[in-house]
Amino acid sequence: GDTDSIPGLGRSLGGGHGNPVQYSCLENPVDKEKFKADKVEKDLVRTFKMNLTSNVYADAHYALVKVYTEAEKKQETSLACTYEDDKYLYKNTYTFVNNELDHYDVSKEQKVKKETEDPVLKKEYDLLGDYAFNQVFADNKLNYTVDLKNLPKGFKPLYTSTLTKVVIKQKEELKKWTCE
Repeated sequence: GDTDSIPGLGRSLGGGHGNPVQYSCLENPVDKEKFKADKVEKDLVRTFKMNLTSNVYADAHYALVKVYTEAEKKQETSLACTYEDDKYLYKNTYTFVNNELDHYDVSKEQKVKKETEDPVLKKEYDLLGDYAFNQVFADNKLNYTVDLKNLPKGFKPLYTSTLTKVVIKQKEELKKWTCE
């Protein structure tokens, strides 16, 4: 029969098929629930070698689960990523609460200051006005903040709130940005 659905065998439906199984209680190892793998920071997950007595467990995925304290849930961390091309300096500062992206600040400025207004930055500033961001455009520098909890209708953010610091850093570095 279908061993995936037999109660008490230590796997939930879909375990081992891209849907990791979370064991939430050491005293009762059959307590389980699915969780999203994108919430797991892969560089923080430990690997354990297990001697399996049944092939029922062979293709299941297991994860070490971190339970956050209330203080940790409110803790803020940030990641600053920069990039420059021939004309502009770019800086995105991502702020995370409980390891989820909360908001990000964007800064773009001309490398060489000119007396005339930069048409590219001015156009972006004007477009942002449609979304009621608190954007500032002065001295050919554009700054604005995107609050992912209060996204204006129709605005597509750089990243969604479900991404972690590690994932965003990897994505930015693939685009040749420098992140600290």
